[in-house]
Amino acid sequence: MDNHLRFVLWMNCQESLDGKNLSLTLGKLSHGNGGCDFDGSWSFQDIQLDLADQSIRLEPQVSVPVLDTTATLTELTISPVSITCCFRGEGLIGQCQRYPNGTNITDPAIALYDHAGNVMQLETRRAPFGSRAGSGDNNATGELRIVQGYETFIDLEALDRIEICGVDIQIGK
Repeated sequence: MDNHLRFVLWMNCQESLDGKNLSLTLGKLSHGNGGCDFDGSWSFQDIQLDLADQSIRLEPQVSVPVLDTTATLTELTISPVSITCCFRGEGLIGQCQRYPNGTNITDPAIALYDHAGNVMQLETRRAPFGSRAGSGDNNATGELRIVQGYETFIDLEALDRIEICGVDIQIGK
């Protein structure tokens, strides 16, 4: 597509942006090659944010192999731009100490499937962009939260099931 640019804007916010206005200026755009492909700037003013939550939230409560042990996948959240997995298990207690908060963890293996049974081809970020191995008393419970981000959008309408660490989880719609 000529003269089109798709991108995902990642923001960590302390409060909801739903209903607020955003002004955005883009400049010196590149394709990740280190050089500037487009030297100029584009400004967009007063963009109304309509951010209805489209996330799918599940509590699978299934055992999965993760980080050289077995743990229970207690929460699974799938948004258009990321997947969050929350695990809990005694076997994670020692593992969690190896992965302090914010450490990039390349486990778990995640595959998404559409209604026809095809693997959804998504461009992942190099590594999961967030992890939390618990803190204080939580670390003793063996809790682990991993967030995998994607450079492309997840089509939640087309999503039929997700496989995490070889365990298949149906998406009930």
